[in-house]
Amino acid sequence: MIAKKRILFVKPADVYPVKKGIYNRSWMPIALANCAALLEKEGFECKIIDAHAHGLPISEVVANAENYDKVFVTSTDIERWECPQEDIDSFVKTSLELGKLNKEIYVMGVHGSLHPEMILEKTKPKAVIRGEPEATVLEICTKESLNDIKGITFKVDGKVVTNENREPLDMTILPIPAYHLLDSSKYHYEVMGDHFALFEGSRGCYYQCKFCLKEMFGNPIRSKHPEQLIKEVDEAITKHGVKFAQFIDLEYTLNKEMYHKVLDHLIEKNYDFKWCCQARADNLDPELLKKMKKAGCQMILCGIESGSEKTLKVIRKGLTLEKVKRGIAEAKKAGIDTVCFFMFGFPGETKEDMQETIKFTKELNPTYVSFHDLIPHKTTEMYNVKEELNNQKLAQSMRRLGYIHFYLRPSYLMSRLFRGNIFDLGKQLKLFWGFVR
Repeated sequence: MIAKKRILFVKPADVYPVKKGIYNRSWMPIALANCAALLEKEGFECKIIDAHAHGLPISEVVANAENYDKVFVTSTDIERWECPQEDIDSFVKTSLELGKLNKEIYVMGVHGSLHPEMILEKTKPKAVIRGEPEATVLEICTKESLNDIKGITFKVDGKVVTNENREPLDMTILPIPAYHLLDSSKYHYEVMGDHFALFEGSRGCYYQCKFCLKEMFGNPIRSKHPEQLIKEVDEAITKHGVKFAQFIDLEYTLNKEMYHKVLDHLIEKNYDFKWCCQARADNLDPELLKKMKKAGCQMILCGIESGSEKTLKVIRKGLTLEKVKRGIAEAKKAGIDTVCFFMFGFPGETKEDMQETIKFTKELNPTYVSFHDLIPHKTTEMYNVKEELNNQKLAQSMRRLGYIHFYLRPSYLMSRLFRGNIFDLGKQLKLFWGFVR
């Protein structure tokens, strides 16, 4: 009898909850679970070590990584594809230590997709996977030669070889993610609860914001079948104890046909289950919001980016402040919490523009706000004008000021004290402190 090939997937640990202004969530590595599920269908034995969720040091990861045929290490899973951490020290160290144990090390994630040669040099893997990892991982495990595999960068006799890009993934081929390889109790969202999962119905976005990093998502927009996503939701809830989740699509409202079927299913099942999603404020219509609330939607995350009309035009957001006010007001009316994201440091943005943003957040008064510094990534339009970004020190100080001005208002603090339990509030305060210290 031929032994099954054993494949290991690793998500390295990082500073929790915040490092250098970026929130390192404890969220399920769904891309790794997708890869494992595809391999299990082909008879491979798979394991996922989520060192971040379990708080494992590199030494413990290595101690549990023996006797695997191949090892895949990710710098960023789906929840960080849009806004990756700049500091990848933990990822690099983990990859190098695992490489001492196993010659078949492969790395994936945003960093290798944007800078494959640099990551190849830093981490010393057998190959760097560029873009969406699922189909490439499957081929690495089933084909003999790296020359036949699209979407990878590797070395032959000291020379870098970059194979052609892989075509966008057909999401309908994905099986149910390997939830059985993950412990849902280790995942949480501080503003929702524990036993937290991610669901992904589509990839891509047709909006053209200048700052948005979409390298990992590819084009065009692709979706799963509604029945496919419904099966994933049912299994996660009924078999793996999931109580909270986020539909991680870049824009939840783009595939209304699919999500209306999912909403109808959730309403019919009436699970003890709450969820959130990402959506543009100008796409939040009253009828959809009413149905979302009935189906268990607890929160909507909206990228607003700025409280300055001038800045919104510069970054081609396609929003007006009036549309934002209307959308957030409709969500509140439906009884759904809102999280609004803002950034500082856009080209030409002045201190007065940033002050307008802080003022607008208080006027808008969503349930939560999140402030970030602009990071112009390669492949975005903003990257091409990064030499014009001479206000980054100001942006960092205004980010901290924004958190203080919004969250330390007496009216806001009282509203939080009278809502939720002390344990959840403690998690939220820890997250707040991570951003302002």
